[in-house]
Amino acid sequence: MSDIEFDKLKKSNEELAYIVKHAVSEIYILDFETLDYVFANDGALQNIGYTLDELLKLNVYDINKTLTRKHVESLRASCAINDSVSNISEHTRKDGTSYTVQASIQSIIYQEKKAYVLFDTDISKLKKVQKELREQKDILHHQAHHDALTGLPNRILFNDRLSQGIKKSKRHNEILALFFIDLDQFKQINDSLGHDTGDVVLKEASRRFSSKIREEDTLSRLGGDEFSVIAGGLKEASEASVLANKFIECMAEPIVVGAHTLYLTCSIGISFYPQDGQSAENLLKYADVAMYKAKDEGRNNYQTYSSKLTELMHEQVTMRTSLHKALKNDEFILNYQPQIDSMTDRIIGMEALIRWNHPELGRVSPAKFIPLAEETGFIVELDRWVMQEAMSKLSSWYEEGLNPGMLALNLAMKQIQKSDFLEFLKNTMKETNCLSEWIELEVTEGEIMKNPDESIATLKEINKLGITLAIDDFGTGYSSLSYLKKLPVNKLKIDQSFIKDTPDDEDDVAITKAVIALAKSLKMSVIAEGVETKAQKDFLILNECLQIQGYYYSPPVDAQKMRDMLIEQKEKEA
Repeated sequence: MSDIEFDKLKKSNEELAYIVKHAVSEIYILDFETLDYVFANDGALQNIGYTLDELLKLNVYDINKTLTRKHVESLRASCAINDSVSNISEHTRKDGTSYTVQASIQSIIYQEKKAYVLFDTDISKLKKVQKELREQKDILHHQAHHDALTGLPNRILFNDRLSQGIKKSKRHNEILALFFIDLDQFKQINDSLGHDTGDVVLKEASRRFSSKIREEDTLSRLGGDEFSVIAGGLKEASEASVLANKFIECMAEPIVVGAHTLYLTCSIGISFYPQDGQSAENLLKYADVAMYKAKDEGRNNYQTYSSKLTELMHEQVTMRTSLHKALKNDEFILNYQPQIDSMTDRIIGMEALIRWNHPELGRVSPAKFIPLAEETGFIVELDRWVMQEAMSKLSSWYEEGLNPGMLALNLAMKQIQKSDFLEFLKNTMKETNCLSEWIELEVTEGEIMKNPDESIATLKEINKLGITLAIDDFGTGYSSLSYLKKLPVNKLKIDQSFIKDTPDDEDDVAITKAVIALAKSLKMSVIAEGVETKAQKDFLILNECLQIQGYYYSPPVDAQKMRDMLIEQKEKEA
């Protein structure tokens, strides 16, 4: 080699050494046998925190705390076969902090000795970003499959768990129970106390339900105040009854939210795989149907599905879709049940009662379609039709010279809440020539107590028109006497459930006597409904309840029959 060529090579090596020394990447050279550090560039020293003199006194095991002898032997073997070997490891700095490196390892000749050169890249930030992305992915996955308020599985995860539960039950020949749980009257809490209070109630309810299920069961919030429980692995369907009772019992304790002590109940529907359905869709539908049956049975109970319930639900759907058409098609009619002065057996008034002649279902009981009308809000339109028809008929009887007395009309709470109701009432009386002293509006005790302050204000305005006000079904709504004395009420109507077993049932006798005494002390008149026997009539007369309504005198009759009864009474008195 000529001197010129040697000088060029020397200069090239010096430049290479400079580049290596000052490169940003970490470059280490280790003794082949001892794995002591024999070289480190500035980038490596800056990141590791040692000076070169300090590092040259250390071994690779001092920096890489996680490295094992077995791992080193594996890397040696790989380097002997391959030109380069990659490895991810943790390095510990002089100050004790650690960071992750991606290392490329090669065997070389350094200063005429075998050595390893390590090209290390700090990937800590990359690892951190990857970790954050994984965590964010987990959060998004959780949010997509869980309810934000309660943290319970949502409908998406519920559907997946139910499908898996059905498959498992099929493999093991086991019973799966699906519970559909709805909190009773929850909407009233949201409406009266606000959604913040409602949210606290939902979280507490979910906590209570969670405490009653097994680890393998799934509790989900399907939306609103609706919850569902998937309980697989059952040997007998009766096991579901035990769990349903636990859910009902756990809601018996009041829920305290701030200054409010709230009492809630729940209605539960249960369907079973495989006896009720083979698909998740059908099981959920059937559990929902059973839950509505529990609502119809008075709430705070559970019902299991049967095919008969599907027929009932179909009937309800048919009625729901037919309600609005019924008025236009003249399917509704009015019946009238006489109200009697028991001392003279004279008709002193009547209650107007709506009936529905459905073209497919036949005569539909008000107990079936009135709740649907209230639920859909159609009750307002229905109430107004009844008022117009009944007032018109009453006026025509008075014009004939008959004496029908007082007309009692049921008044829905939704009607009272309508801002135009008073105007409608005045216009209807004017259009039908019906005098206010002929009209009695009946409001149920339970409906009044849902919003007593608002009810009092509206009822006072109605009373100013000269219309009599009565509380229907008195004794069933747990009313507050402090509110009762504020209401502009003229009459109490004793519910037929208390009359039914009088005078044989001591409790009913005591309640009936108490209501009569209360009415007298508040200077109200009192009437008993549901009177069917002479013994009931005699008991009421003895206790000074002289106004009676019930089958003992007459069932509800159509307008023509009612007119005939009024004519007959007039002729007797002539």
